[in-house]
Amino acid sequence: MPAVFKGIIKSETENILKAYTITRYKYEVSALKKHNIIEKTVNKLKPMIINGLAPYLS
Repeated sequence: MPAVFKGIIKSETENILKAYTITRYKYEVSALKKHNIIEKTVNKLKPMIINGLAPYLS
């Protein structure tokens, strides 16, 4: 493999990984949104957070 290609691959690997991670993250978030998992989780956590903070708020 010519050195030029090795250089390109080395410099682009980071960008490819970033793009892959962002794409995967977007896909996972859209899947969660589709099934309303985020809202359900937030609704479950709200009372816990409020109960946890209650002693400090009063």
